Amino acid sequence: MHIAEGVLPIGHAAGWTLASAPFVIESARRCKRVVQDGDPDQRAMLALTFAFVFAATIFPIPVPVAGVSSHMCFTALLAFVLGPWLTVLPVALVLLIQALFFAHGGLSTLGANVFSLGILGPFAGYGLARLLFRFRPTFASLGIAAALSDVLVYVADAGILAFAFDLSGSGHSFSEWFRIILTGFAPAQVPLACLEGVLTALLLRTVLTRRRELLPEWLVSRIKTPTPRFAPAAAVSALLVISLFNVAHASDFTGIDELVIESAATQAGRPPQPSLVNLDRGDLGLFIFCLGGFVSGFFAGSNWNRLFGGFRDQPEKAKVVHAP
Repeated sequence: MHIAEGVLPIGHAAGWTLASAPFVIESARRCKRVVQDGDPDQRAMLALTFAFVFAATIFPIPVPVAGVSSHMCFTALLAFVLGPWLTVLPVALVLLIQALFFAHGGLSTLGANVFSLGILGPFAGYGLARLLFRFRPTFASLGIAAALSDVLVYVADAGILAFAFDLSGSGHSFSEWFRIILTGFAPAQVPLACLEGVLTALLLRTVLTRRRELLPEWLVSRIKTPTPRFAPAAAVSALLVISLFNVAHASDFTGIDELVIESAATQAGRPPQPSLVNLDRGDLGLFIFCLGGFVSGFFAGSNWNRLFGGFRDQPEKAKVVHAP
């Protein structure tokens, strides 16, 4: 979901930005309403959404069968919990930070990346989940919807790139580029999509047994509450195995963005370009990133009561009665 700087023609980049802008604006309006009028649980979940998307989409997972590493998306999971509209703005902000500070994606291609990961992924996953729930309200249905949502993000990326490369005069048609790019994505992303589906089902199962009130009514009203058995341990164990394998083999696997997107873009005569805002010089990027963390932490601490309800569960202080 990280299309690099310069890969898309300027007209395409502007078009995808215009297509994504109304969704980002409406998402910002709804997020603002949650911050101002939502209950503490909603505000906390909205903040967690930002952190979760950032971690999931920047954490490389080696895929041994493909010899590359790639990312999971998890935007469908967040759409199940918060609704797809509240997922768009956090994804857009995450992709902006990753483009500025981590060389993942680009500023000119931000609109296209937001469209595939932040709009198409969560809305399609949410719609599929609601559809499957009408026939079979189980955690398996939610897992299947999440897996298909992940796959659809990369299908959309293949379409966006094929449409751009078709007009580059490279000699390949749209269908040929689409097949080439999708075939490059498939060996890594299909296994990761299946893993994302399993983890989504396990995580939702855990939340339902422990914090049922955090889930929407359409989900909790029809699904049977499971007994808390192995689901938390299984999810944690799976993530631990992935982390350990990633640490042990991180240098052995090329990222799928570089292997597929950059290779195809170079072949099409549109090689990736340096970021429009290059912060990879000295400590400037580190300074700005740390400054943002300090400012965000100060703001959150100063407005803790307004954001998260503060210590609303603490008993009131006893009143002091002075003798006459």
